[in-house]
Amino acid sequence: MNHFSRNQISTQRIAEDSIGHSFNSLFGHYLTSEVQAIGVDEPYLIRKDEVLNLLVFTELVVKRCRNLEYFQVATKSYGLNDFWYALKRDLEQRGIELNIVVTATVTVPKIVLSNGFIFEISLGLHFFKAPNPTYSLGMRDYYFRKCKQTDVTIYRQIKTSPCKSSSSNCCE
Repeated sequence: MNHFSRNQISTQRIAEDSIGHSFNSLFGHYLTSEVQAIGVDEPYLIRKDEVLNLLVFTELVVKRCRNLEYFQVATKSYGLNDFWYALKRDLEQRGIELNIVVTATVTVPKIVLSNGFIFEISLGLHFFKAPNPTYSLGMRDYYFRKCKQTDVTIYRQIKTSPCKSSSSNCCE
């Protein structure tokens, strides 16, 4: 049995309509070559903008986590099957296994990294507002997008006994 100690490191409140936030500015420091597995609990992945947010996050992860082998997404339901097929194929070509879990128990949006960091985000990956007008700064680089108010809490999980699992996904 694995035993873990979980310590809160920080909480950051992102203010309504603030800019200067991106997945890289929030998570980039923690996305290192040490990360081999990532779990994303995202209750809602149905609309195009929700799936696009996940894709932008996944691009950052693939770029920064050079030894990533396993990427799991848990959600209540998902749409856009063509997207999931393409993402699975793209990740497989890079030696990364994608596992999609559909479960009603996903209620708290969070990201779990195998290096022990956990991010709980009150709005999940969906705290960016759409660029307005569409063709303006923020269309591609989320750093320039206005945000919805959300809280990002970072925890560090420390193993207090060895992991007995042979799986590379020993995140929690």
